[in-house]
Amino acid sequence: MFKLVEGTRYGRFYDIGGFYVPSVTTVTKYGCPTPHFLLKYIIKQSEGDYDKYLTTTSEALRVGSAVHDSCEKLLLGEELLIEHDPEVQKGVISFCQWYFNAKPKVIAVEEVLYSKSLKQGKLVCPFAGRCDLVAEIDGETWMLDLKTSKSLEDYTYVIQLSMYKMLWDVLHPDQQIDRLGLVHCKKDFMGSRPTQRTNLFKEVKFDKKSVDCAVHFFYMYEDAFDSKGILKTKAKLETKFKLW
Repeated sequence: MFKLVEGTRYGRFYDIGGFYVPSVTTVTKYGCPTPHFLLKYIIKQSEGDYDKYLTTTSEALRVGSAVHDSCEKLLLGEELLIEHDPEVQKGVISFCQWYFNAKPKVIAVEEVLYSKSLKQGKLVCPFAGRCDLVAEIDGETWMLDLKTSKSLEDYTYVIQLSMYKMLWDVLHPDQQIDRLGLVHCKKDFMGSRPTQRTNLFKEVKFDKKSVDCAVHFFYMYEDAFDSKGILKTKAKLETKFKLW
């Protein structure tokens, strides 16, 4: 059993057979401090205007979601037509350039990852999520994540990929992940396509210690559960009204 829990207060949670666990991205969002360079970028882009920050963030999320959806469809064999959306087009062009250079053999696309394996009565992996891509490259199995952000230096990406690897390795004991990598779906290159010198890929190292710290911080300090350990949800408001 795996389903999204509706109306949670803090990020996205899943119900996996009676265990309520946060998504991988919820852990990295609430369980990790924001990197200083990202804070600096946010402040600079928004010019101290919160409404402008929200607008900029919403557009970045739209572009990121559109690029991810497009790449998923391409990996599944679909042909796409994308027009009048330059950032999305560039993100997909960057992905295609990486794909044709790396020649990955696709193993899994957007696979749901969760585990009910227990150790001393607790979940071995108290989180869940969807990985972007698992593929074989030069005989090795890679866990890959697609990113449209300007930089791949955000350490939360390392934690995110490490969490996906932990889940995958529990679920696929006969096909362990060998290496982790970030595919840069670069959306701001000049010209019609990235130059050959443009770096569209970055390998990162598995870091279980940082995963453990992020998960510990999330469960210790985020107010997602009440004193009885019950997941908090938003109050359900009335929808029908009548005076007489």
